[in-house]
Amino acid sequence: MTAPRLGVLTASHNRRDSLQRLHRALEQQDTPLDWIHVVIDDASDPPITAADIDAQPGRLAFRRNPRNLGPLITRNIALDIALSQSVDLVAFVDDDDSVTADFFCYVTDMWKKHERVGWFVSRCRFTGGNLPGSERWPAADGVYDWYDDMQIRRLFGADVMHVIAARRLAGVRFSTWGRYQREWTFLARLARSGGFYASNRITKESCYSADGLTLRKRGPAPDLVTCVSYVTKPAIITLRRPFSFAAWRSLARQLIRFPLRLALLALRRLGLT
Repeated sequence: MTAPRLGVLTASHNRRDSLQRLHRALEQQDTPLDWIHVVIDDASDPPITAADIDAQPGRLAFRRNPRNLGPLITRNIALDIALSQSVDLVAFVDDDDSVTADFFCYVTDMWKKHERVGWFVSRCRFTGGNLPGSERWPAADGVYDWYDDMQIRRLFGADVMHVIAARRLAGVRFSTWGRYQREWTFLARLARSGGFYASNRITKESCYSADGLTLRKRGPAPDLVTCVSYVTKPAIITLRRPFSFAAWRSLARQLIRFPLRLALLALRRLGLT
């Protein structure tokens, strides 16, 4: 079996230095691979340019959004560009993350040994310490279910690397309803076609950054869509796993909290908090 063509997808905003670090990590991999880095600048100020990344010919597909569209729409744009480049696999790597030197080796191994699965999950290493719960991981590698094992049983850590085959992405995109905390919708849609292969190998490195995605506190819901999303996620999981007590319990908790979230949102909008 030949090695796959990989598209690394990065939605970027105001992080030129860490974006450059990520691209250098891709250029310095231990294992050769056919790859392209798809970068979408989501209206950074000052703008990020393709010249800032200083990529080798054929290794970069770059686009700048005319206005800030948020991470979900921007990732959809990157995904469509990657698929137009005839990639076999895509990997989502944020602009405040990087990859380990053997990431391409891992991608090649997964493709050769578990290509039929088409969705691969591996571990993340955190710089300067770990996020709470990031050490959780199953005892054995193998195929797992997103609903049962990642959401209900919570066998996996706080941040992971997702590498996905193009054939599994037909019609699967990020939700464009809202801007915050909606990444789960993409994975829930992907999970409808089966599970993922989990490997204990560390392939991603996340940095502690005060304004980064990794450490940004969830806090109070910033808008109505996010308030609803807190309920929507456990509701969808419960519909998919109706006999799970843990799923029903999570849904009940969010339904109880929903009026409070709405009240806090209203108070903030009125300038009272």
